[in-house]
Amino acid sequence: ALDVVHSHGYDAAAAAAHVASRSDGKIDDTERAAMIKALETLSGGSVIEWEVDLVVEELDKEKGGAEAKAKAAGAKLKEQGQAEAGLLVAAYVAQATDGIDKKEAKLLTTIGKSAGIAADRIKAILSEVGAEAEE
Repeated sequence: ALDVVHSHGYDAAAAAAHVASRSDGKIDDTERAAMIKALETLSGGSVIEWEVDLVVEELDKEKGGAEAKAKAAGAKLKEQGQAEAGLLVAAYVAQATDGIDKKEAKLLTTIGKSAGIAADRIKAILSEVGAEAEE
């Protein structure tokens, strides 16, 4: 499934959204629905619901801590030229349930820095979904 989403160029955005929204331990139905909507919108409809479900399952199996996954997702966003769009998708998904808490904001900031986004742009992107960056 990651191959399908990767072939569309949105696997990094999916990984970033997954890391940020899992900071509380799991992705709930609201976050899942937000991820589907965001990736469908970002891809112009070429990434669909069942692909997102498979991607979430695959990402759930990956080993490693949230901080390392956030750095890796950010680096991949940078590599794919999707830094700001991917961070916005991740922030949108993370805020879907009860807004963005400090843990999520810290991971989103890590993703942004790793993606090569300047601190003021990270703040601006997070403020678009009603959050603040955490150092």
